[in-house]
Amino acid sequence: MPQINKFIVLAVAASGFLAGCHSNHTAYGLTTDGHVVSFNTDSPGTIDNAVSISGLNSGQGVARMVLDPISDQIYCITSDNFLCTLDPTSGAATLVSSTPFNLNGEGITLSNPVLGFDPTAQALRVIDSTFNLLVDPTSGAVLFAESKIAYAGGDTHPSSTTPSLAGMAYVPDKSSTTLYALDAATTSLVNIGEKNVSGTVSANGGQLHTIGSTNVSFSTPGGFAIDGSSGDAYAILQATGTSPVLYSVDLDTGAASSEGTLGTIDNNGSTLTFDSLVIAP
Repeated sequence: MPQINKFIVLAVAASGFLAGCHSNHTAYGLTTDGHVVSFNTDSPGTIDNAVSISGLNSGQGVARMVLDPISDQIYCITSDNFLCTLDPTSGAATLVSSTPFNLNGEGITLSNPVLGFDPTAQALRVIDSTFNLLVDPTSGAVLFAESKIAYAGGDTHPSSTTPSLAGMAYVPDKSSTTLYALDAATTSLVNIGEKNVSGTVSANGGQLHTIGSTNVSFSTPGGFAIDGSSGDAYAILQATGTSPVLYSVDLDTGAASSEGTLGTIDNNGSTLTFDSLVIAP
């Protein structure tokens, strides 16, 4: 082989290798049995720390958590629809408001909600099958109740499809309003609203636009997060009765690539179920 061709082959191989690389990040996962676990994204099988959530009222649990990429505060919502903050290293949760989410004085019952932080509006977005809410992170008050989610007309998936979101994440940039989500009903990566727009075609309109298949079968709940510095996207996904797996997600195609099975936190090796993922700032 001529020398120049060797260099070309090596250059192409190196560029292909680098294109598939991700930075190593510290990540926090919230489990459905009330723990926050930490691990590195390049070795998810090793749980570095696990703490029990504390500080809430009897019977309360944390249902979801999300990072505010501007302040680095982690917010959470409880199983009975209160807004809280969470320290992932100690497990301490603190209620932001003494009243749960409500609209016009009427209480709201959320069913398997997902949580995101809109860095442009500086507000939390809470979505389930009925509600699409913007919430003030300082008071826990519902600012706006927007359109419920549904697939947009002309999408790959018909508007009659009932979405079941496992997780959602904004691009963590103050100039961006782009919101991604993982739909277990179609096993797809979607945008909620069009990319980086405002008004009724934004996430406020609730329309889902399919990006592509993850090529992974999964159920709800799950975890999904986008790192603010690298743009790397990760998800914790699992089908019912299977072990949770950390995936890197291609935001252009939706394809999910396994980074490894999550470790366990007790001596008997019980399988964990996750309902949130945060990439540490």
